[in-house]
Amino acid sequence: MAGNIAVGIALVSALAADEMPAPPQGDMTGSWQVSIVGGPNPICKFTQNDKFFGGSCEGPAAAGVAFGTIDAVSVRWSYQWTGKSDGAVGAFEFIGKMSGPGLISGTMLMTTGPGTFKFTAQRAE
Repeated sequence: MAGNIAVGIALVSALAADEMPAPPQGDMTGSWQVSIVGGPNPICKFTQNDKFFGGSCEGPAAAGVAFGTIDAVSVRWSYQWTGKSDGAVGAFEFIGKMSGPGLISGTMLMTTGPGTFKFTAQRAE
């Protein structure tokens, strides 16, 4: 009898795990003010489709395209920029977590040179 109870408990636990809702998907749609410690502070505008989002970012000295993914609260995007005055090109990689409906914090990596910086992004709308 104890074996049957254990099997029953295991079955109920497995069913309950299947029925648990996935964490809510974050929403990147809209404008985001990005603040990079020691770096530029672009505004990024995104449109999201499922886990994927894309758009553009623009700061005082550069502008370009941005694209990324979001999985529940984990966010990652790349910003490929071109300098407004000199035509220099580069890219930043942002890796962060959404800590609220309009706040992201994490690390920004310069893919065209040495450097890792902390950043926050806050919904600008």
